[in-house]
Amino acid sequence: MESISPSSTTIDDRVPRQFAVRGALSVPGVLSHSSGINRFTGRSLPRADLRWDAGHRSVSVDIQIAVAWPSPVVDVAKAVRETVAQWITDATGIAVSTVNVSVGAVVPAARVTTTDLADAPRSPELEPVVATPLAATSPTVERAVSGAAHPVTRERGPLTPVRAGRPQRPDHVATPPAPELDKVRTAPRTPLTMIDITHPPVVEPEAPTPRPVMHDIPTPPGPRLENIPTPQGLPVQAVPTPQGLPVTVFPQTQRHAVTPVTVNRHPRITPTVGRHRTVDEVAEGAASDNRPDEGKE
Repeated sequence: MESISPSSTTIDDRVPRQFAVRGALSVPGVLSHSSGINRFTGRSLPRADLRWDAGHRSVSVDIQIAVAWPSPVVDVAKAVRETVAQWITDATGIAVSTVNVSVGAVVPAARVTTTDLADAPRSPELEPVVATPLAATSPTVERAVSGAAHPVTRERGPLTPVRAGRPQRPDHVATPPAPELDKVRTAPRTPLTMIDITHPPVVEPEAPTPRPVMHDIPTPPGPRLENIPTPQGLPVQAVPTPQGLPVTVFPQTQRHAVTPVTVNRHPRITPTVGRHRTVDEVAEGAASDNRPDEGKE
């Protein structure tokens, strides 16, 4: 039994990226939007980027969308995350590890509610392909076989004998003698002419003028410096300064506008105070109490 060689299937990144964009657009509240320089570069929203794992078995999706306003933006992003993962898995069979959703623009449009997001399907509506099998029929072959036809061979004619002659003997060819060479006389050589080459005179450079020899000339010693005491200065006396004139400072005041104030006067109450004895009266009363009664013996 022959062995089957292993085979492989390669899916281009553009295929799951296209399913991610279509899955995001199927969510209510996600719009196709482009503004500014993106109109000229063709980078419109939604836009998806893929990152494969080390074994190339699962993929991570980073998708940027434009959301309609008013709408619950957080719920729309959650629905996009679920829908994109389901679309890529159902359409291509690739496992999706993570889906990162970022809202790049908010565009005024029709209102989207949480009920609309809950009713939206998460899986793609794939149309089944129905193929009608062909009926197997046996081919009908009509053979019209006639009698077997054998090839007709021609009769051989009489053979004519061929006589081969003997080979001819080779003739000996005598080689002619070598021709004699004539002696060639050469003309005498022309005597050489001496050419006088005059060289320019060699100019020796002038010797530089010798510099005078410098001798060290001893300088005479300078005058001897002595410390000369300086005379003491005059004694410093404290000279009293005259007192200054008295200075009178006149404060400057800024008067503001006077606002008249009306004060309500209360009725005058005459207080009634009980009369108390003075100190003298208290002393005289005490002295009179201490006097002995004149009528008592």
